[in-house]
Amino acid sequence: MKNARLNKVLFVTSAAFIDIFFTFLSVYIADLLVSGITVSILVVTLLSVLFFLMESALDSEFLRKKTS
Repeated sequence: MKNARLNKVLFVTSAAFIDIFFTFLSVYIADLLVSGITVSILVVTLLSVLFFLMESALDSEFLRKKTS
């Protein structure tokens, strides 16, 4: 039972890390392409985490699993 729980936690953590990484990459590239706006790395990181949290909260599968 402990392994199953650990595997689920590992899966959710790795999926979150990958999602945050690619969101970070997208926002960073957009920041490089837009010449009028300069955003620090800390702000890009916080924005990526915020986007992940909002996506998780609004995801229909996430809400279905939470209410079940």
